[in-house]
Amino acid sequence: MSKKAPSPTKLTRSDALVLRAITLMRRLTDAGSAGLKKADLKADLQLSDTELSQLIDLLSGLGDRSTGARFALDEDAETLTLNGDAGTLLPIRLSLEEGMVLSHALSHTQLPTKTQERIRQAVLPAGLELEQLPALHDTTPYTAWYYPLQDAIQSGVRCCITYLSAHDTMPHERTIDPGYLEAHNTMMYLVAWDIAADAERHYRLDRISDVSYTDDSVTQHSWTYANSFEHLFQRSTQTTLWLSNTTELNELTWSGISVLETHDDGSLLIQLGVGSPYWLFDQLLSHAGTMHIVAPQEMINKFSVYAQKLLDE
Repeated sequence: MSKKAPSPTKLTRSDALVLRAITLMRRLTDAGSAGLKKADLKADLQLSDTELSQLIDLLSGLGDRSTGARFALDEDAETLTLNGDAGTLLPIRLSLEEGMVLSHALSHTQLPTKTQERIRQAVLPAGLELEQLPALHDTTPYTAWYYPLQDAIQSGVRCCITYLSAHDTMPHERTIDPGYLEAHNTMMYLVAWDIAADAERHYRLDRISDVSYTDDSVTQHSWTYANSFEHLFQRSTQTTLWLSNTTELNELTWSGISVLETHDDGSLLIQLGVGSPYWLFDQLLSHAGTMHIVAPQEMINKFSVYAQKLLDE
């Protein structure tokens, strides 16, 4: 015995009104600026004058709470027209260029990966895969600590950071009053007041491994507002290096380099401020003889001791 097909669910009056409103929205979106004749709408949707007025009132009440945008209709005696993109049913999609900027900005946030992916899928050009997006060239390491530190600066909150300085082998915790963030060349720096040292310090964000907030507020400090290069110059040892050729110079990403002399054989002398001698010594060793220290003698002596210690080990 065959089963009897279930009876279709009967729509309530309000459900029918909503379905007709959706149909009207689609028709108006497709028609664009040309609009639609009211007489045709009433005939196609089997509407009375009263029912059409109800649909217009219903659609006119639609809006986006987050943006304040309204579904705007222009109406005259014969025609109904959608005003601009107010009632567009399709999702807003970014252009390729806008998508590049969005994807780049998202990669510097602490949003969960799945959340980033949902945002990209919702607004990137339809059908475009993430790997198809050209990368924006920006090598500045903002790291995951940029926004927490920016929030602390704006809120005036004292922080604890775990920081690995150039002359340490292990990171150490420091209590600081964050001052401001600045970028120089390819590095991002936090200018802060070290509470224990009672002095202004500059910290590279890529050397920070943790940031936490304390319950204390920052106190007022007299910031020098010198950029990181000037700060390095003031606190560093001015060191002269010999380089074998200009190719070596072009490959360096160090801050504060100035060329003193160029020679006929292609070699040159440069000067830079060295805050950590051990950092410089490691750089010299990695360049395998294509650069060496010329002055000061104290730095040369320290390098000799450092290199001999490595040989002994």
